Amino acid sequence: MIQGLLDSVVDLDYTFINGSNVLLTWTAPYTLDNVPITGYYIVVNELVNITTINDNTNITLSAANLDPCLLNNVSVSPINDVGIGSSNNISFYNETVHDVHLTPVCDEGLIYISINVSAICEREYPDSIAVIIFGSDSSRVIKNVTIIPQINYQLMIATGNTSIPSCNDTFIVNVS
Repeated sequence: MIQGLLDSVVDLDYTFINGSNVLLTWTAPYTLDNVPITGYYIVVNELVNITTINDNTNITLSAANLDPCLLNNVSVSPINDVGIGSSNNISFYNETVHDVHLTPVCDEGLIYISINVSAICEREYPDSIAVIIFGSDSSRVIKNVTIIPQINYQLMIATGNTSIPSCNDTFIVNVS
């Protein structure tokens, strides 16, 4: 029996490893007995072409060159003696962890929050800012509020504010 080009891999998935690598995994397509998969052809962002020479169903890619602000596209195609089979594709953004530097300012009963977003991707801008305000003894919550920040694209900052009973109160700010 003769087998032609292979169908695409299935269950193509990715996992970030330590923020510096991406593990791609997949399930090999069906192949006839004694017709081996000789490797996989992997294309990353239409720029990097990798050909494996074994039938492993995973590969670790260095994420160091993946731009966190751009959607990364990867395709995986099985190879047999006939040639390169059908491809399966997956897209993802490189996960990055940023230090969020915020500046809270208390003035006349309002707390103003400003976050510099110039070093992060637009899709990573904060969706919300949670502010928990404690009394002066720091044991009781006076106010718990979520602020939806406004983005100033000229200054590249996210801002928001909420009222606060006293500038002497303790507060916690969480950005998500």
